[in-house]
Amino acid sequence: MEPKDMEKALESATAGIGLIGEGVKALAARVEAVEKAGKSRITDVESRKKGSDLSVVRFAKAALTKNLEHLSDAEKAVCKTLTSDTDSLGGYTVPVEQMTEWVEFLRANTVVREAGARVISGLSGSPVTFPKQTGAATASFIGQGTAISGTDQALGQISMTPKQASAMTKIQRRLMNLSNPSIEAMVREDLAAQIARRIDLSALVGLGGANEPLGVRNTPGISTFAPTGAGNNIAAEDFYTAIQKLESANAFGGSMAFIMDPLNLSKTRKLRSDSGAGAGTGDFLLQPMDRQLAGAAAGTILGFPVYSTTQLPFVTGTRKDIYFGNWNDLLIGEWGGLDILASAEAGDANGSAFTQNQVWIRAIQEVDVAVRHGESFAVITAVETV
Repeated sequence: MEPKDMEKALESATAGIGLIGEGVKALAARVEAVEKAGKSRITDVESRKKGSDLSVVRFAKAALTKNLEHLSDAEKAVCKTLTSDTDSLGGYTVPVEQMTEWVEFLRANTVVREAGARVISGLSGSPVTFPKQTGAATASFIGQGTAISGTDQALGQISMTPKQASAMTKIQRRLMNLSNPSIEAMVREDLAAQIARRIDLSALVGLGGANEPLGVRNTPGISTFAPTGAGNNIAAEDFYTAIQKLESANAFGGSMAFIMDPLNLSKTRKLRSDSGAGAGTGDFLLQPMDRQLAGAAAGTILGFPVYSTTQLPFVTGTRKDIYFGNWNDLLIGEWGGLDILASAEAGDANGSAFTQNQVWIRAIQEVDVAVRHGESFAVITAVETV
């Protein structure tokens, strides 16, 4: 090898050794960095064990329990900047989720139709009358050749005229436009439900007259009697008496059922067939029944369904009536169906929907109630509920 070539080879080897040295230095630096990181992690773990540094685990626990007592002062300070419980510290960033489903209103049961009341729909005239036989001919045995005495049947009629069950709600248009779920749909459903319950109540206790149907309680010819239990409480024999009243009037049959308030229903659950409340050895008077088959019935008393509603009013103090009857003999006449109408132009003495930017929604149903035979119903009056 020429001297010049040897010199070049030596220079190249020296440069290579220099690069190797730089690589060794870089590798040593990386090893040192890794060692420092490891020591830092060990120190961090140890500090977390001592509770002197921030801890993800403790933050998670604080978020779940909403309790910051176990956090250090530094952690509490950080939590305050992240909490959603305080609007000004982050709560404004958390959106409210509004569900599009209403939580329904708890309403009294409607019972007369469940018990078997007969609905006559599609009426158009007024009044609507039903001819009724109120008396029968007389039959007798007579001797041969003796003239038969003539006797006549007595006739009468039942009459129904439309009575207007109504309800109305006024809604601001802005609320209608912005509401979700729909405020209008809720109002319509509520008006319909409340009218149905008002008709049901009038069928039981309506006072009659030009504007309200005459209910069962105020119909002439029904049987009424006071309870025989101590302190005006119901007794087992009272239910037997109610049945006997219909049997004695030749009205036993059809869709027979008891209707009462839940308070008296609760007392009835304690009655046995051979005694007063809470005593005796006989079977319990109120027997359960298959809810799927019975609909709204709470059970049976002496084989007859029992319906319960909170709508029955107190007749005096803490006392309410208990009804028994053939509910097929209760007629509910309907002139058309339920009519619900919305108007943005209606008005009254207090102003108009148009000028107040409102929508008025009103519901009306034309109905009347009539009892075919008063003898088909017996009422145990003023039964103590407490």
